[in-house]
Amino acid sequence: MLQSAKHFLSVLAVAGLLVHANDAGAYSNKATFAAEVFFEQGDDTLATAQQEKLRAFADRIDKHQLEVIIAVGHATPGETDTKALSERRAASTRFTLIQLGIPPYRIYTEGKADTQAAYAQDATQMPRAEIEYVGTYGAAPYTHGFNSMWTWHRDFLPGQERPQLNKPPATWDTSRPEQFFPAITNPAWRLRFLDKYRLVAILRNDDSLLREIENLRPPAASAQTALMAIAFGTPFAQSVFASAIDRLDVTEPGGHELAEQLWCDNSWRTSARRLSFQRMKIPQMLRTLSAAEQKRWTECAARRTDVEALGFLKSNGVNLSARNEQGETALHAVVSRFDPGGIRVLVAAGADPNAQDASGRTPLHGLASANYGPMTGRPQADQLRQAWATLTAAGANPSIQDYRGSIPAPVKP
Repeated sequence: MLQSAKHFLSVLAVAGLLVHANDAGAYSNKATFAAEVFFEQGDDTLATAQQEKLRAFADRIDKHQLEVIIAVGHATPGETDTKALSERRAASTRFTLIQLGIPPYRIYTEGKADTQAAYAQDATQMPRAEIEYVGTYGAAPYTHGFNSMWTWHRDFLPGQERPQLNKPPATWDTSRPEQFFPAITNPAWRLRFLDKYRLVAILRNDDSLLREIENLRPPAASAQTALMAIAFGTPFAQSVFASAIDRLDVTEPGGHELAEQLWCDNSWRTSARRLSFQRMKIPQMLRTLSAAEQKRWTECAARRTDVEALGFLKSNGVNLSARNEQGETALHAVVSRFDPGGIRVLVAAGADPNAQDASGRTPLHGLASANYGPMTGRPQADQLRQAWATLTAAGANPSIQDYRGSIPAPVKP
C-alpha cells in the first residue's frame, strides 16, 4: 500500500494537484496518516463497525487541509473476479467518505487483487481497503471543525477547472448535493454531509446552491454553520440560518470554547460579532468566565486594539487585569509581544499597570526585557521609550521589585 501510495502521490505532485500551504516550510506542515477497513469474504459492502472507522478517519481529516486520499481495495486469491471486486471495495470506501463530507475530487481509488505469492507470505490478510491521507496541518482557517471545507472551496470556485483524479461513476463527481443526499440514511451523516455543502455555498456566496439544499428539506443546520453564515454569508444565507443562531446557547457546557474562538478570530466581521454575540447569550456567559479565560478574552480584544470590545467586556463583569495560572495579565502579554497598540488601549481601559505575575514581575519588567528583542524583531529605542511613557503615565511604578529584588531596567534615552 505505501509503495503504491507514494507512486500515485508523485504522479499527482508532477501534475500539480498537490498544493502546499506555502513555499517556505511546506514540507514541515505535511500531515499523513492511514486507515484500514475490512469486508466479508466475497462482499463489497461495509459493515456498520467499518463505517464507524471511516467516520473517525473523516473526523481526523477535518482538523487539517486535505490534499489527497488514496483508497486501495484488495481481494484475496480465494475470491472470484478479484480485480473487479477489489475495485468495488475501493469505490465503496470512497462513497462512504463522500457521504461523510470528504470532497469527491480529492479521493483516488485503485483495485488490487492480491497474488497467491503475496497471500502465502501473510495468510492473515483479509479482504480490505487501505486508505492513506495527505494534507497540511493548520492550513484552513475559519471553519471550526470543518477544515477540509477550505479544500472544497478551492476546488469548486466558479470558472476553475476541477482536477480529475480518476473517473468513477459520474454522479459521484458533481458538486450538487441532490446526487448524494438520497443515498445517505444515517441521520447524523445526513446533517454532516449537508453542513459541508452549506459551508461550500456560504464561502462561495452561492445562493443558488443554498436554495437547492434547502429544497431537499434538510435537517436543521448546526450552530457552527449558522455562525459561518452570519459572519461570511450573503443576506439570504444569514436569513436562512437565523433561527439556528437563536438556538445556540453558549452558557451551556462546551459553549465557552466556541465563543472564545469566535471572539479571537480577527476576520469575524464586527457587526456580525455584535449581532450574534447578543443572540448567543454572550453577556451571561462572560459573568461565568474563569480568571484565565477573562485574561484571554481581554488579550484578544487588546491585540486588535478594539476599544469597543474592551468596553463590552468591562461592562459585562470581565476583569481586564485578570491573571492566568502564571499570574500574567493581558497587559503582561501584549508587553511581552511588544504590541504598542495593545498597551495603549489596555491602560486607557483601566488595566492595572502594576499587576505582578507569579515571579513578581510587572509589565514594566517585561518591557525592559523587550529591549533585548523578541523573536519577531527588536523594537526601536524610541518605541520602547514611548511604551514606557504610556505605562508610567497610567501609573506604572518603576520602583516595584520582583521576587528576586530586581526593579525594571529603565529604557535608555
